Amino acid sequence: MNVVFLCSHGFDYVQDLSFSGLNKNLPNLKVTDYPWNKKYHLPLWRYPKNMGYSHSLVFKLPGSKALIKTADIVIVGAVKADVFRVLLSCITEIPRTTPLVLLDGGDVELIGGDLHREGQFSLFEQCQAIRPFDLIFKREMLEDKLYPRNVNPYPLSFNPLYWSGPTPRKRYQVAFWGVESHPIRSKALALLDGQFDCRENGTRPDQSFNRYKRRGGSYFKALAQCEVVLSFWGAGYEALRFWETLGVGSFLLSQRPKIRIDKPFIDNQHVVYLDDNIDDLLDKCRYYLKHKAKREAIARAGRAHLLQHHTVSKRIEFLLTKIGEFKDKQARVRVAGSVPVRAPDSAKKRV
Repeated sequence: MNVVFLCSHGFDYVQDLSFSGLNKNLPNLKVTDYPWNKKYHLPLWRYPKNMGYSHSLVFKLPGSKALIKTADIVIVGAVKADVFRVLLSCITEIPRTTPLVLLDGGDVELIGGDLHREGQFSLFEQCQAIRPFDLIFKREMLEDKLYPRNVNPYPLSFNPLYWSGPTPRKRYQVAFWGVESHPIRSKALALLDGQFDCRENGTRPDQSFNRYKRRGGSYFKALAQCEVVLSFWGAGYEALRFWETLGVGSFLLSQRPKIRIDKPFIDNQHVVYLDDNIDDLLDKCRYYLKHKAKREAIARAGRAHLLQHHTVSKRIEFLLTKIGEFKDKQARVRVAGSVPVRAPDSAKKRV
């Protein structure tokens, strides 16, 4: 099965994780990125900017736009202006029987919200006017919002290849390493100022993503060395750190994601959730620092739940299952439409 993956040259967590997952030894699946995306073929960046890279793709040559005409599936990897311009240039060449799929990984509740934020939503509207998407897989699909029937929840996930080592000796008490992209994060940092070992471990205001010292493997090692890791919403309703923390097996104290997650993480069993206003932040930090056995049991259960239901492979399995169901439905409709209607016996001419 030939999959053409139209991709943005910008970084997009859902796009990059999905491309990586689609290229993990799936039988009978050939995936071609178009336009050729150097960050998937060359080891130019460290985590999290390298999530789509695969060493097996280093020598893979660029595909051509002609592949669109024979594709079994066309996936648009991100809601970004550059990839939508590419889609506009070839959308009329996609066969009508080929599913057109959108991965909307933006941290915006509106479908196509990233383009709206960039002032480029007309690109989304132009594509929809020519040919609507058959299926949409949306990262931030809010629990209390209604969406069209062809929209499926598609939250972030974790690639176990990033961390498979044993649990290290804990080095830090309470840590939140993040930028102040939302007032709740600023409030958290104000509450944490002077508390626990926050100043020493780098939990402080005025962080810049470009100045992060912990990257790649050193980031995951440091995250695994924390007794309590904090996660707060940024611009949207979940955060990558939510999944990373569970992935390395550390105890997670977090705001509850308000998005649809199949097989969700249960409070006090897999994670511990804060009140939305996080006024209980310091009390819960103190409690779980004192109760090591309970903290570690929750951390183990959280990682086990993630590995069972929320890895990159599980997301791709869900994606391909939904696409397969759509293709089967399409085939049934075509077959039903091609069978001539038989006249009832009473209408037959008597001899």
